[in-house]
Amino acid sequence: MPPKAKFSREEIVSAAFGLIRESGEDALTAREIAARLGVSTKPIFTCFKTMDELKDEAFKSACVFYREYAETGLEEKVPLLGFCERYISFAREEPSLYRFLFLSSRSNNESISFSLPGDLHPRVLRSVMQFYKMDEASAKSFLLNMLIVSQGFAAMLISGSCPFSSEEILKIGSCISFALCKAYKEVPGLATGDLDVSRLFSKLCNRPQDETQSSAE
Repeated sequence: MPPKAKFSREEIVSAAFGLIRESGEDALTAREIAARLGVSTKPIFTCFKTMDELKDEAFKSACVFYREYAETGLEEKVPLLGFCERYISFAREEPSLYRFLFLSSRSNNESISFSLPGDLHPRVLRSVMQFYKMDEASAKSFLLNMLIVSQGFAAMLISGSCPFSSEEILKIGSCISFALCKAYKEVPGLATGDLDVSRLFSKLCNRPQDETQSSAE
């Protein structure tokens, strides 16, 4: 019969999550967790076969933490902007967890490096469809582009090279959001790629300024 662990799996996962949050994934070792708990490494491997198994559980805890963090953005007046603002704020306030969740080998890289954990992505997508009165194809493309913009700001923040204040980031994001929303609503086929974007863009750039302004009005 295996020896009874002094600490539960949940307590060990909590210690691992705390270590990653403070110092990053590279700091997560059996020795560091044992020191944090005040025990030898033996109880850790009584509960977990490998460190990878423990990291997987810590990743799940990080997903839950981020989800609770991000969901508050969906309660804002403009849910998508609120959500993106929280995504960017997460990078600013929790850089180690951001790297672990969105930039590590455990991130879901099937389609995009910052695939949102759990069922959060479909929830945000539904919110976009409802708020902006968009079909699913337009909403998916809109959300994807806004997440790309958000990841750009997040990358600058965690690298310490972001020249923009929070207010400036929000203003830039709002302008991009407005432009994308207008384009998807007024240009059929844009979201699905069923048109020659280069030709349309060239035509737009060559329009007289007064014509462009009057059509916007």
